[in-house]
Amino acid sequence: MSTDPTTISRVEDGLPVLLSYRQAAALLGIGERTLYGWQRAGRCPPPRKIGPSPKSPVRFVRDELLDWAAAGCAPVDPTDREAEG
Repeated sequence: MSTDPTTISRVEDGLPVLLSYRQAAALLGIGERTLYGWQRAGRCPPPRKIGPSPKSPVRFVRDELLDWAAAGCAPVDPTDREAEG
């Protein structure tokens, strides 16, 4: 992935701190299905579960995604994953 961090910082203006799959994918310039696949494979920072219910939504932390993209999109250590419920 050849993402220019300066482009990302312009795109993220106005976005909330916590992003849905749709917002996170748009921020990264990829499709939602691609982001979902990357998340399941541990290739990107995991989303955070918002709430205690099994049906609680998950959201990506904008700054984590930006830092990850700026650092070259390295795979995420699976032992450091906090999301998924």
